[in-house]
Amino acid sequence: MSALGAVLGLVVSLAAAIAGVYAASVFLGPRGVVEAGPFLSGARPQDHALSRFHVSWYAMSLVFLAFDMEMRCSPPQARSCSAWPPAPSSSSDSVRVSAS
Repeated sequence: MSALGAVLGLVVSLAAAIAGVYAASVFLGPRGVVEAGPFLSGARPQDHALSRFHVSWYAMSLVFLAFDMEMRCSPPQARSCSAWPPAPSSSSDSVRVSAS
């Protein structure tokens, strides 16, 4: 039962901390509407911050994710090519198969 009590105490203390931070922001924060607008290099932005992107950017992001995942999965195959270019082989290293 002590483990349940510890978890319950942690949840209660976390909820109290969140409520305390929210109460502090309500009481200590500025009253009314803040008149400062968004900043974009000295000019007011023309689009909303949550405006949608053009559909072509979604396609580009999917292509990027495909190549990103390909690069993420390729190092095991790339390890076999780590000794590139291959060293020149001498004639004594070649395997001779004799007819028996």
